[in-house]
Parts: sequence; C-alpha cells; structure tokens
Amino acid sequence: NLIHEFWHGHALKKLPSNAVQRLKTFWPHLIEAILQSEQPQTALLRLMPLIESVMRRTVYLVMLIESKGALQRLVKMATVSPWICEELTQYPVLLDEFLSMDFELPKRKDLEDSLRQQLLRIEIDQVEDQMRALRLFKKSNVLTVAASDVLAESPLMKVSDALTDIA
Repeated sequence: NLIHEFWHGHALKKLPSNAVQRLKTFWPHLIEAILQSEQPQTALLRLMPLIESVMRRTVYLVMLIESKGALQRLVKMATVSPWICEELTQYPVLLDEFLSMDFELPKRKDLEDSLRQQLLRIEIDQVEDQMRALRLFKKSNVLTVAASDVLAESPLMKVSDALTDIA
C-alpha cells in the first residue's frame, strides 16, 4: 500500500533525523485533513508525490502544520486539480506562494509592477537568470489564478482576463 511504501521507502531512509521528526509531526495533520476531504483517496494519491518532493524542505511541513487552513486548502486543491498538484510537486518553491496567497485574481498593474521589480534585481547581462525569473513569475501567477478559480470560485471571464494579462 502507498502509505507503507512511503514510510519504508528509500527516500525516507536518506532523510536527516530532524526531517523525519518533522514529517512524523506533520503526518497526523495531513491524514486528518485528507480524511475530512470529499475524496480522501484522490487527495492522498495526488499529495504523496508532493510530500515526497518537499519532505527535505522541512520549513514547508512546519508551515502546513502551523496553518491548518493552508493544509485544508491544499487538500481541497488536490482533490479538484491534479494539474496544480503536479505543478507544486515539480516546483516546490510555488508552495510558498500557495501557502501565502489570498486567492484574489491579480490585477494587470500589479503584475506589471511585480515583474518589473523582480527583473530589476537581476543584472542586465544575466539572461539565464532573467528567463528563470520570467518562468517563475508566470508559473506563480498562473497558480494564483487557478487557485482563485478553484477555491474562490472566481467568474470565468475574470479568470480568462487574468490569464491574458499574465501572458
């Protein structure tokens, strides 16, 4: 079974003891949130890869323990959107954005200002860093729009406008 494989798998054996301890502290919170969801099996299947990808970054586990609401939103998101779970798994840095977002659709002016500020921090000749910043900006804001669509049930036209602004 999936949980048994997780706790007895190779990845967990390579974790530092403090990470294992945080994971053990986090686990009951995760299971409780999953069991309260409408589709616990779906939530578990989609969240396990995400947990595996962030278990070395124990700060994320601590943030999820401390914010029960954030954990519940994450579980709800997992049941509704496999894409968002996959994005968070592939780019754990987006989890930080997800945990701190207010689920309001970004305004075009705010997007422009944010992108300008991010790019100003990078030297003009650092094209690779600029491209990385652009990719992260896009992924982060698309995640915000998707989460707003799913969790805040934003109107479709406003979601479409926000995605157009990001592009």
